[in-house]
Amino acid sequence: MLQLIDCWRASIINRPDFYIVQLPGYNDDPAKKWPLVREAQRKVCSKLSYCHLITAIDAGSSDNIHPADKLKLGKRIGQFIYRHEYCKESVNHPEIIEIIQSDQKTLVRFDQPLFVKNPYAGQDSNPALIPIDLQDTIVFNKGQTSYAYENDPTPVYFYQDGSPLSPFTL
Repeated sequence: MLQLIDCWRASIINRPDFYIVQLPGYNDDPAKKWPLVREAQRKVCSKLSYCHLITAIDAGSSDNIHPADKLKLGKRIGQFIYRHEYCKESVNHPEIIEIIQSDQKTLVRFDQPLFVKNPYAGQDSNPALIPIDLQDTIVFNKGQTSYAYENDPTPVYFYQDGSPLSPFTL
């Protein structure tokens, strides 16, 4: 994928930004290869400048790779591109900046705050997302080395615009 983007950029006068929409959840492969593809998509965006990841892990369904709720994903993509291209906001997927290991836990710090969904959202001005305890840190128990690294995971962590955190391994 890196070479393909480089090739396209070489043939276009202005170096365009690339937006990669990460594959949604889908559970058709007993070998569990979907997480590998998602991780490759995430790594391409972290290695290339002007390449942005838009997560869709929460948009699919276990029996259909094509999201039934196209409006949800379409809005996410449109808002991301609008904010980046027209509002000139820095809207990038959270990146790991530090991993701290101890005997019992692993702390994974990100470059921006993370949130969880509020189960009481919509009631009496409760926000839809609430910050996690350490705001930019996920705590893994001993032996845990990945987050949502399955064919069809249920995302737990989100970033400020409501997009789910991309699955990853340490």
